[in-house]
Amino acid sequence: MVVDDFQNVTDRVGTETEAFYHLAIKKGIQDWPNALEIVQNHRRGEAIFFDKFMFPFLPILSDMMASDGAPSGTDRFAKFFASAIWVYIRRANIFEQTVSKYTAENLNIWDAATAIDDFNAAMIFDVNLARKYMRGLIKEDVRWLGFFKRHNIKPIQIYYEEAVLNFPNYLRPVLSAAGLQIDFDNLSPRRKRKLGNARSAVLAKVLENVVQRDLIVQMLKDRGAQGPVGPNHMLD
Repeated sequence: MVVDDFQNVTDRVGTETEAFYHLAIKKGIQDWPNALEIVQNHRRGEAIFFDKFMFPFLPILSDMMASDGAPSGTDRFAKFFASAIWVYIRRANIFEQTVSKYTAENLNIWDAATAIDDFNAAMIFDVNLARKYMRGLIKEDVRWLGFFKRHNIKPIQIYYEEAVLNFPNYLRPVLSAAGLQIDFDNLSPRRKRKLGNARSAVLAKVLENVVQRDLIVQMLKDRGAQGPVGPNHMLD
């Protein structure tokens, strides 16, 4: 949604937002100049050259840049894009983010604009699988923060929750950094909308409560293993 908003306000049609992944990595391309040329051609005519990356893409692309074929972590990638404007899209509510990912993966629905109101009514919610997704999202967040710190990158941070409610103004820092002048009074309507409904909110709360409950149980077990700490130390 955020990347499409960027394309929208710069008067561009929606295109593949993860071009390096879909047009190079998934197709098995291993030559960096070739991969870069493919994506540059894909972005031809855009207001600015950009792409959206999930963290696991970075080591793959960084390795492509190595002439000796030796793994390089993310160093070469960071160096190649040293002059780029980095935008870090985050979601503050990990439970809502997890349910959103779970729903999209389970139903192959990624945009509310193409979904019916009760799109998730028959979806079975597996809390254990949801927790696996949540761990992956948290791990990726930690890895991004480490990447930015290691390479002394200060990204523009966009929180998804604000982006949902504050279109198009939330994009002003990005547009300003890119040197783009936009007429905010005459923009096309937003093309993509947050995927979620009342059941999504309930499932996010279920996941949050389960995690909290399990943390409390583990805390009590740990306390019990350490021996009595007071008159009410017994678990049962």
